[in-house]
Amino acid sequence: MTSGSTFSGVVSAVEAGSDESKAETDSSGIGPPAAGDGSFALQILTNPDDATVTIDGRERGSTPLTIDSIEPGRYSLEVTKPGYYVERRRIQVVPGQSLVVEVDLELIVGFVDITVNPADASLSINGESAQSGVQEVPIGDARIRARRFGYLDETVRVRVEERQTTRVTIELGPAPFEATGFAAFRQRFNPRSPGATGTTSLSYVVTAPGDGRILIRDSAGIVVRELVAGRFDTWEQRELWDGRDSLGEIVPDDTYLVEAILRGDDGTDITLTTSVTVDSSITISYASIWGAAPGLLYVPLPEALAQAWTQLSIQGTGIITRESGSLVTRFPLRLGARIGLGAGLEVGAYAGVIAHSNPLDDRFQAGGSISWSPNIFGEAPLELGVIAGGMYQSASETGSTAAPDTQAGAPGFFASLPVTVGSSLFKAVIAPEYRLSYAPVVYGSGALPENSFGSLAYLRVGFASNVDSFRFGMSAALRTARFSGGLALDPPIPVGLEAHWILPNSPVALSAYVAGEFDSLTDFYVMSGAGIGVLF
Repeated sequence: MTSGSTFSGVVSAVEAGSDESKAETDSSGIGPPAAGDGSFALQILTNPDDATVTIDGRERGSTPLTIDSIEPGRYSLEVTKPGYYVERRRIQVVPGQSLVVEVDLELIVGFVDITVNPADASLSINGESAQSGVQEVPIGDARIRARRFGYLDETVRVRVEERQTTRVTIELGPAPFEATGFAAFRQRFNPRSPGATGTTSLSYVVTAPGDGRILIRDSAGIVVRELVAGRFDTWEQRELWDGRDSLGEIVPDDTYLVEAILRGDDGTDITLTTSVTVDSSITISYASIWGAAPGLLYVPLPEALAQAWTQLSIQGTGIITRESGSLVTRFPLRLGARIGLGAGLEVGAYAGVIAHSNPLDDRFQAGGSISWSPNIFGEAPLELGVIAGGMYQSASETGSTAAPDTQAGAPGFFASLPVTVGSSLFKAVIAPEYRLSYAPVVYGSGALPENSFGSLAYLRVGFASNVDSFRFGMSAALRTARFSGGLALDPPIPVGLEAHWILPNSPVALSAYVAGEFDSLTDFYVMSGAGIGVLF
């Protein structure tokens, strides 16, 4: 850029594609159209919908119903729906006017008077929560269900007549102690993973009061951990294991036998078993999904999620400043997802918008990628990834796709080879990338270049550090000009700082970002933002 600040160049390039005259709208109020200009003549709306409409004895259809043509005059309207009182009206259709008839149908009801023992049992009528005593219900067959922990469920069917009261008495009998459905939420997990991703929950269902304990044995049969289940006062039971032994140390990789040893208050003993595998090779890390390839803001990382793991996130940054006396804003917003497929494969996708002060300048974006992170270096502190994908960005009001490259991802198709060196505590990454883009990158004011495909490259670099449940990162991207003009760097350079925190014993992650584009030490702008996501 030859003049002005980097942010001015971004704003000027965006506004060059805008036609302010197109922003004008008709603010006049528009009332219901008359039948003479091609609109409906009669519209009938009911609450609830799907009622049958009869006009002068002729069935005309179901609501919501629109009749485009009807002769002016007076008509007899009848609206019927099973289980509701018939609604009859006289209506007047006036020439040149649209008539809207709204009908609230009245439900035909009766009553049930419910007595239940024990009195604190939960009740439902036809699947809806209810209480003991007199309840108003629609006529017809009603299914009344009573439940209480420690008792057998009871379901009673009754016939409800119009405006009549049906009395129902339900006596619950004690339930024998039973336990079923013992399973681990994650049958394979890495205790070193952050937050709830480094734990597994052990769940089962009981029918009556009792207590119990859970024993976790290694492959040699030695008990490494005992979890106290406590008293049972509800059906669903869940205990959390963090992959640690009784001394608080992370257990070795192994397949562990998990036994739930339970006893009911009626003296019934039950033992349930399942198994859990501790696998320290499983990688579960939170990533920014700023572009089509997850990682840090401006560089992908070869860290595929384990099979069936998913990350969903929303993140945004923004800047508010004044240019030429006017308030200017830009807010990139991203919705992202990544899913582990197993064998080092992962798919990523995002959709978002770059919102501007002038809505005509908004650009919509979407993209996706597939990455492969083969473990070809074994225990060596080196990781390689192969990523391919594509990105889309909408054109401006003038049809031009040319735009600044604030997110360091010119729309089009790309292939990247990220390589990391280091450990889980600290790693450096470098990722050369080839890109075939249909949108010329442009900063500054002036005429926009014509839409065209062209090849360019990025050299992306970054650092990532993981400390307990925190991840910190720094990334940057060098972009070349299109190869058709020779090999040359094309500033500005985007640089980003980020921090992620996976909340303790939770799948939720909170993020904070500071990023900007730098043309020189004196010509740059900085934006900040935040995000939230979940790993499951």
